[in-house]
Amino acid sequence: MPIFGVDVSHWQGAVDWNRVYNEGFRFAFCKCTEGSGFRDNRWPSHRNALRNTQMIWGAYHYVNTSSPAAQAANCKAHLGDTSIPVALDWEANGGNVSNLRNVLAAFKAAGLRVPLLYAPRWYWSQVGGGDLAGMGVPLWASRYVTTDGTASQIYNSVPSSYWAAYGGLSPSILQFSSSANVAGFASMDVNAYLGDIGQLRALIYGGATPAPTPTPTPTPTRQMTNININQLNLRYFSE
Repeated sequence: MPIFGVDVSHWQGAVDWNRVYNEGFRFAFCKCTEGSGFRDNRWPSHRNALRNTQMIWGAYHYVNTSSPAAQAANCKAHLGDTSIPVALDWEANGGNVSNLRNVLAAFKAAGLRVPLLYAPRWYWSQVGGGDLAGMGVPLWASRYVTTDGTASQIYNSVPSSYWAAYGGLSPSILQFSSSANVAGFASMDVNAYLGDIGQLRALIYGGATPAPTPTPTPTPTRQMTNININQLNLRYFSE
């Protein structure tokens, strides 16, 4: 059985990430930004909550055809920590492979680490295909089965052909449903990884794991000391 993960955006609202972990999921990606202007208002709360869980996690940026440099700047500003990995979500309105390559280059130039390209086969075909392998970033593929239920129940219906290569890459992660029951949600995107947890951690984090939320240092309080005035040796001098 693969390792399962989820991906979410503001549409899900608040997520109990400890419950997600306790249900067997081990990784998560949350939407951070889209294009050069949109910032997901749920990203900061997802980020801060995930820092203090055992989940392997990161952000994703929805690619469009606006300025690649402006997209990278938008994501970097909202991300809050450049050690957080950012997957590029390339699908509807994402331009062609050349645009994806330019956005990837802009993200790298901005000091952001991109561990995955979410590039569904249907969209790759729609824009005329092209080389994905030359970008040097692992593929996050997407192809759904029509059953509902838990992630493990749905995955039982996934044929091996869903893992077939395209664009010169074999998928490292497969998004196989958008309608799984997860942590009280009747419908959530779920993903599979075929490997062990150490390999998954290396894939997403490389050598830089996002730090946990720092614990605030308590401000020292000044305590008043009761003094008996009779214990003081006071001398008055007069001329």
